[in-house]
Amino acid sequence: MRASACLIAGLSLSIAVQAQQPPAPAAQPPQTPTFRAGVDLLTVDATVVDGEGRQVEDLAATEFTVQVDGQRRQVVSAEYIKHETALRTVGGLPEPRRDTPAPGDVYFSTNAGRPGPGGRYIVVMVDQGNIRAGLGRATMREAVRFLDRLNPNDYVAAIAIPGPGPVVDFTVEHDKVREALLSIVGQASPTRGRFYFSITEALAIVEHSDAVLRAQVVLRECGGILVSAAELERCERDLEQEAGEFMIDLRRRTQLSLRAMRDVLRNLSAVDVPKSVILISEALVLERDYGAVDEIAAIAADSRASIDVMLLDVSPVDASESRRPTTPREDRELQVQGLEALAGLSRGSLHRIAGSATAAFDRIARALAGYYLIAVEARPSDRDGRRHRVEVRTSRRGLAVLSRRGFLAPVSGTSGTSSAEDAVSSALRAPGLRTEIPIRLATWTYKEPGTTRVRLVVAADIERLADQSLEYVTGLMVSDANGRSVATPVEPRTLTTAVGDPGAAVYRGAITVEPGRYRVRLAVSDKDGRVGSVDRVVDAFHVDGTSLMIGDLLVATAPQDDQGTMAPAVDPRIDGDALAALLEIYGPAAEVGAVEATLEITPRVEDARPIATVPMSVAGTRAAEIHAAQVQVGTATLPPGEYLARAVLREGGTPRGHVVRPFRILPRGAGGATPILIPRELAATILATVSVSDRSALMTEDGLRPVLTFAAEGKPAALQNAIAGGTPGKLGPAALAALEAGDQALAGFLRGLDWYVQGQRERAAQQFQTAMQLAPAFAPARLFLGLSMVDSGRFREGAALLQSVPARAAPWAGRVAGEAWLQAGMPEMAVEPFQRAADAGDAAVVRALALAYVAANRQNEALPLLVKHLSAEPADEAALVAGVYALYSRHLAEPQPATLAADRELAAKWARAYTAAKGPAQGLVSAWAAYLGGLK
Repeated sequence: MRASACLIAGLSLSIAVQAQQPPAPAAQPPQTPTFRAGVDLLTVDATVVDGEGRQVEDLAATEFTVQVDGQRRQVVSAEYIKHETALRTVGGLPEPRRDTPAPGDVYFSTNAGRPGPGGRYIVVMVDQGNIRAGLGRATMREAVRFLDRLNPNDYVAAIAIPGPGPVVDFTVEHDKVREALLSIVGQASPTRGRFYFSITEALAIVEHSDAVLRAQVVLRECGGILVSAAELERCERDLEQEAGEFMIDLRRRTQLSLRAMRDVLRNLSAVDVPKSVILISEALVLERDYGAVDEIAAIAADSRASIDVMLLDVSPVDASESRRPTTPREDRELQVQGLEALAGLSRGSLHRIAGSATAAFDRIARALAGYYLIAVEARPSDRDGRRHRVEVRTSRRGLAVLSRRGFLAPVSGTSGTSSAEDAVSSALRAPGLRTEIPIRLATWTYKEPGTTRVRLVVAADIERLADQSLEYVTGLMVSDANGRSVATPVEPRTLTTAVGDPGAAVYRGAITVEPGRYRVRLAVSDKDGRVGSVDRVVDAFHVDGTSLMIGDLLVATAPQDDQGTMAPAVDPRIDGDALAALLEIYGPAAEVGAVEATLEITPRVEDARPIATVPMSVAGTRAAEIHAAQVQVGTATLPPGEYLARAVLREGGTPRGHVVRPFRILPRGAGGATPILIPRELAATILATVSVSDRSALMTEDGLRPVLTFAAEGKPAALQNAIAGGTPGKLGPAALAALEAGDQALAGFLRGLDWYVQGQRERAAQQFQTAMQLAPAFAPARLFLGLSMVDSGRFREGAALLQSVPARAAPWAGRVAGEAWLQAGMPEMAVEPFQRAADAGDAAVVRALALAYVAANRQNEALPLLVKHLSAEPADEAALVAGVYALYSRHLAEPQPATLAADRELAAKWARAYTAAKGPAQGLVSAWAAYLGGLK
């Protein structure tokens, strides 16, 4: 494996960050469920509250009914999306639940599922044109206190309508929004003229809709001071003209506010996440023409915006006026009906503010806590680009469902007029994220060799169907804290599938930047016109100083050769028998030279102990200021699942820093297509505890008596007596007798046995070789020739000869043959001679046979022997390791229901015993037991 300067050089794209039009701030969207790309569903968001305004969070999909254009649709799913960023406790609200973000959120960002601490989008829209001058200041202060309760990650916008007035685009800098709200004052002023009349009276005069009311106004305003008919007629004309001017001004204010609302809501459609709009107004007179309200509600539905209306229900009496209103109830009804209809059609509520607005903001706060995302089956007619009426209900009694009354389903991506390149470019610039394609994005930071700049390496997993095209249009953009940004070319790319997951396409790229904090955004579009985008904030630390610095840890399947490279991955999947880890170290060579690096492998669970700790080699690269710490670690013994790789740097034993990266071990032999074999290093570790039989113990008179007896079988009586009268090491007379009897093979064996017992092994081997050549079937000669070969390191040849010796010729021959096969690295061959020895009553061989069974992948035969052995020797560490592994591997390819429960219990028992014995592989043994514990 080459040094890191070469490993990822192909991903380096040097681009300077230059000033451009700063994009609106962007953030991760509120959590949304992940739907597989390509599944055609329509989603409707709704809030369900009880009689106290509290959200109901436990409704199932079966408790919802959805109708589109009056026709009932099948509800596929209904998931309650609870915002992680709850409001702080103010004004009696409960303390928010502090969820621990998923571990993956530390290492990658996502636009789907549960992305962790993403912000909500809230718009405070103040209808200053319909709020009387001097009113609303108390509500603005309440709105500021409401902002103080928001999470810092929430994006807030403020706008006064109609303009001119304060405008603050979506931002997490809430101070800007506070300043804007406190500067907004009402602009509506009463129309002062010669006459006094109410809104209802002015309508009656202008529209000639109520002759009686009109006559009353004329009598009140003209009859008391005029005496002549001409003067009365002139007064009526002046009254009618002034009422007309009053209504023109009122209608102008209404139309300006409506137009501004439409514009604001249309602009919100660029942010493809649910948005909460808080509209603050005193009145909106529509004269019972609600077409404009329907239009605004439809635009809000298109923009995924709900509208809560804060109605300033203040006294209609103006302190500067001496006369009291003449039709207060009728006037207030005209002012309120439009706002009430708007809230009802836009998944919101009307909140009347007669005094303090605290209670109203509390109810809105509860509504912001979450929402249901309801998925229903789509039909081709839904995607015609027209608005469709939707109605959501729940079968549970006593609850209110707040949902939009309509939606605009987009035209199919293949029939749209804009290109995929335009869609991706728009997604890169939009303040919000696109979520039609779920994406996970990870980044790595490294030093650019020879410069002070930092290289940001990017990898993304793009969710797809297994048979979906790998052709995408992609774009990558980085933005700094000042809004300066630069984007790589938006262009088509053919991606590859992720290792072990055909449901994910992999994007990789890199950008070189100056040190600083950046927001990295990736946007992609697929062949079907769907668009997805995702953000990640990256700190590109300055790594060109004199102090020791480190880059990010890269983990991947170990390359097959020294020329192989390591590819960054969001979720590294190890599909081989080893992983490679790489870490860059920056600093003066002398300081780096004193650093030691180790890699720890740990299960991705809380308080897990390391399974393995291995040293990393630290060496220089072609760039003098960059050193690489790297290592390859065998992973064949690790159970499938999630792990953490932790690289730790120490100097003189003192920790100097560490960096972590998660990875995943893919299942081995899934479905039984490939047999699962015990890793060689594990087999070698287990079998190393099988001791080689002591030769001096075998060469005793008791040990050799069966051999000599077997050698004398069928020989003349005199020769049998000669053999029986000898002892090991003193068989010369017997050898001479055999020679005199013409049995050269026996004579050579007896002479060789004497020399073997006396330690003259080479001379003995020559005699055994000669005896075997003269009589190939003579078992004693085969026995000791095999023993001599084993002693000289010829394990396979010696084991084969030993295995051919009958047990009655030498009861210990099977044990020694099995040991020789183990020494030859062939445990599968050791099973038969061990088994033969055990059957012959050699109790010492039972443990070795059990371990050989495990090493030979014959777990079902090993376990009964291990159970028996460990009941007598419960602290035998090697047997405990072999036993837990045998239980674990029996279920590795596929769980076996018949034995799973018992095996799980036994593995846990043996793992505890191994921990109590303080065995060196405690982490690994515990991982095997934990894997069994997680199977169902």
